[in-house]
Amino acid sequence: MKITPDFEQEVYALGYWQAEVLSPQTLRDAVAERLSRSLACYGTAGLSCHEHRK
Repeated sequence: MKITPDFEQEVYALGYWQAEVLSPQTLRDAVAERLSRSLACYGTAGLSCHEHRK
């Protein structure tokens, strides 16, 4: 399966509670990074949303 931007958007739309990316590791890492940036917007990572977008 080829990972396309459209496929990635579908994965992000599902949310972490509906699906877990097991592989490829690059996509798993990208999803984890995006979730981390989202959490930063709520102050749980110690950064504000604006600081984490840099």
